[in-house]
Amino acid sequence: MNIYSVNRIPGLFSSGSFPSPFSPFIDEEFVTANIDQLLSEGKYAKVPLISGNQDDEGTLLILGQLSRLITEDDVRQYFQYLCPKASETETTEILQLYPQDITQGSPFNTGILNAITPGYKQYAALFGDFTFQAFRRLTLRTTQSVMPSYGYIDRAMKFTPVVGTAHTFDLLAVFGIIPGRRSDDFQARWIAFTNTLDPNFPGLPLWEPYSNGARILEFQDTGSIGMVKDDFREEAMDYYLSRLDSFRILSA
Repeated sequence: MNIYSVNRIPGLFSSGSFPSPFSPFIDEEFVTANIDQLLSEGKYAKVPLISGNQDDEGTLLILGQLSRLITEDDVRQYFQYLCPKASETETTEILQLYPQDITQGSPFNTGILNAITPGYKQYAALFGDFTFQAFRRLTLRTTQSVMPSYGYIDRAMKFTPVVGTAHTFDLLAVFGIIPGRRSDDFQARWIAFTNTLDPNFPGLPLWEPYSNGARILEFQDTGSIGMVKDDFREEAMDYYLSRLDSFRILSA
C-alpha cells in the first residue's frame, strides 16, 4: 500500500472514520453472504469457539462523529443516514429502545457521567449493540447446540473517562500489556483453550458453555468473577436482529 493510499484512510477520530473503508464485503467467493444468513444455513466451521465483547464497544469508535450527535434529532438523522432502509416506524421504535436517557446509555452503569453530548451515550449504546453485542449473541445462540461455544463480557476499567470499558481494552490483558491478575487470567484461559479447546483453568472460576443456560463469563479489573445471564438489553437486540434487512448499516 503506497503513502497516497494510506493518507486517504480516515483517522479513527476523524469525522469520516465511519462508515469504515474496511467493512466486510460480500465477494461471493471468500465471503459469500451476511453472517446471519451463513449462521442460519449452518455454513460455518463446526469447532469450539470463544465469542466475547467489551461492555462499551461503541464509545471509542464514535468519538469522531460527536459533532453529529448533539441532540436527539441529530441521532435520529444520523441513524437514518446509516440505515437508509429503516422505516420511520422502525427508526422511532429502535430509538425508544435506546433512549436518550443518559443513565441507560454507554458507558453503561455510569449514571449521569460521561454524557459529553446529549446524544453521545444514546448512540454509543445503539452502535455498540448493532455492530458487536447483537451478533455475538446471535452467534452463540446459533452455535451452542452444534459445538462448545463460550461467551464473555468484559467490564473492567469501567471508570475510564468518556469511553468506559471500550473496544479493544481486553487486549491489554490478553497480550500482557498491563500485567497482573487480570492479564494472568485471560492468558491462562486463552492458552488452555488453544491446547484443549476448553478455556477452563485450575483455580479460576468455572467457564460454562453457552448451552448451559445462555450465560457468559464476566471479567472485571481483578479477572473473571463468574457466570452472568446474557440477557442485558435483550428486547432491544432482539428487535434489531428480527429486522436486519432494515437495519444493515451503510458500508463505505
